[in-house]
Amino acid sequence: MGWPEGLRLPGKKKASAQVDTKTTDDLVANSSGISPAPLDDAEMRTRGAAAKDAEQNVSLKKTFAWALLALLALQLAATNVAFYIFAASASWHISDSVMLGWMAATVVEVIGIVLVVVKNLFPTRAAV
Repeated sequence: MGWPEGLRLPGKKKASAQVDTKTTDDLVANSSGISPAPLDDAEMRTRGAAAKDAEQNVSLKKTFAWALLALLALQLAATNVAFYIFAASASWHISDSVMLGWMAATVVEVIGIVLVVVKNLFPTRAAV
């Protein structure tokens, strides 16, 4: 009766760890007794197309996100310039309600645009 693997006698050097190099295909073949069929050309093309599609999808999302971020920055800059012109034309005598409305609208605009973009760029798995 031998020692269980992983246990060692006192004073003996620990055996070096061996890496199990079995692949998933080997495990499937050994468990079912049937070796998996090699992938045919159509399956390889399908998998390749799916991988390419996923890569393009990520690239498109990055491009779209940066473009929308730039548009948001330009729109906010234009809004601030318009508000500056309005305030300067009123000799900087602006009522509190106008100032609060402008600030609230800016916050709502930024949150709304970001929310819409994020929901459409990264839909939940149930929506896909």
